[in-house]
This record gives sequence, C-alpha cells and structure tokens, in this order.
Amino acid sequence: MDKTLTPQEAFSDFLQFADKTGIKLGNDVAQAKRDNKGSRLTAKGTPIKLGVARIRRLLERYCPGRYEFREVVVVHDGQ
Repeated sequence: MDKTLTPQEAFSDFLQFADKTGIKLGNDVAQAKRDNKGSRLTAKGTPIKLGVARIRRLLERYCPGRYEFREVVVVHDGQ
C-alpha cells in the first residue's frame, strides 16, 4: 500500500522501519536524529535543521526503492 508523506514523516517512518527490520544505521543517521530534534547548534547558536535533501540522501542510501521523492509545484492561475 502506497502512502504520501512529508519528508519529515518519511524520516520518522524510516526510523521505525529500520528498527523493525534491523537495518544497521550509521553515524550519519544518529546525527540526523539529533538535528531533527534541534539539539545541535551552529556557531551563532541557531539550531541545525534536518532538510529535505539530507533526508532524501539517507533514505536512498539505507532503503533504496522503498521511498520515492517527487517535487511538486502547484500554480494557481487566475487568483
């Protein structure tokens, strides 16, 4: 069954899937989990955020074929 998720939801789904299936995750995923929580700061004190491009790279690396990313642009003509 296919479902549509936001990148953040897909990252959460990925973590649950990896836990259930026993996929060995690297330090890059541990760092991404910390960044997703906002627990890591830049030198200026702003939180480092987990972005879409990074989520995509992680999901494609650890679960190729399970997740499909699509970029969508909606134009509202006549408003």
